[in-house]
Amino acid sequence: MPLQPGPDKNCFIFQHGWGFSATAWNAWRQFLNGGPPCQFLDRGYWGRPTEPVFMVKRRHILITHSLGLHFCAPWFGGIDRLVIISGFEHFHGSESGPGFTHKHLRMMLNRLDNDVAGLLRAFYQNCQFPGVPPAGDDLNITLLRDDLHLLDTSFAALNKIQKIPEILILHGDDDRIVSSERARELNLHLPNSSLKFIPGAGHGLPFTHAAVCWRIISEFCATYDHER
Repeated sequence: MPLQPGPDKNCFIFQHGWGFSATAWNAWRQFLNGGPPCQFLDRGYWGRPTEPVFMVKRRHILITHSLGLHFCAPWFGGIDRLVIISGFEHFHGSESGPGFTHKHLRMMLNRLDNDVAGLLRAFYQNCQFPGVPPAGDDLNITLLRDDLHLLDTSFAALNKIQKIPEILILHGDDDRIVSSERARELNLHLPNSSLKFIPGAGHGLPFTHAAVCWRIISEFCATYDHER
């Protein structure tokens, strides 16, 4: 269901989450071919990081996955629409003690020091990503570790996100990495947002349900485009 070129003034910006690269969005390119301009940002776990380029007379639509939402805080001021996939305000939510998420994160940090390749392979499998981590010696383990600590401590910049006029939250109802409760918290704290759960989907929602996500996003964009 590609968006048609021509009068469309949208520019899509994609930001992956922890442990991935810009190639995580490769399955989405089929929906975007011949449509509006797109930018696939890269955190820089392999190679150099990239940042968005804001274009004149375009509506910038940011699509983030998981921790990717937290990477984008410096750019929220230039965003007209935001799509949050498998996202969260705070990874641990309101847990008062060392619950599942704390234990899971400690396990990841320990394994990062001893078996980074195995950790990434297992993470990709848990996300049902149809691929393997890139090979090569340019893996930035320090950045992976820093971003796991970011995952542990970061709170999404809600004061900035609330200024984005149009927000869509997509979450799998079988996400076992980021609880569906995190999506409900975001929806509650972002009055200008709408929330949709995808039945049977897990944390790898952009990989396992790309077509479903794109259909919902297209409808979301079309609704607001027609109002302008």
